[in-house]
Amino acid sequence: MKYLTPRLLLASVITTISLSAQAEVAVVVNHDSKVRLDERDVRKVFLGKLTTLADGAEIFPVDLPVGNATREYFLNKVLHKSEASLNSHWSRMMFSSNAKPPKAVANVAAVKEEIRKNPYAIAYLDMKDVDGTVTVLFTVQ
Repeated sequence: MKYLTPRLLLASVITTISLSAQAEVAVVVNHDSKVRLDERDVRKVFLGKLTTLADGAEIFPVDLPVGNATREYFLNKVLHKSEASLNSHWSRMMFSSNAKPPKAVANVAAVKEEIRKNPYAIAYLDMKDVDGTVTVLFTVQ
């Protein structure tokens, strides 16, 4: 039988606490966006499996930085992946295709700026960070 080391146990507890503390995450786009995707399609976008809209426009996914609680919640609830499994996924995708991971930005303000600049950008935010600068496609609880 395998036992958790104190470090792994602490990481597991911290992740559980941070995920449970997260109330609601909003998937957001630019106000003028033609991007209209459901949760399954958003999962495909953030995993590099859906890169364009029906009209051929390239979708521009934006990620919060590694370690951000909202990112961890999004990975868990929408992508169904841990940070490690996501890294492994992107290693395989970049090796086997021309896929590239979402653009990682430093913080919530940078996410909103990318959304403002690009009508094909899509991202996720904690619902408390949503304001009039973005349009919510759907929320994840």
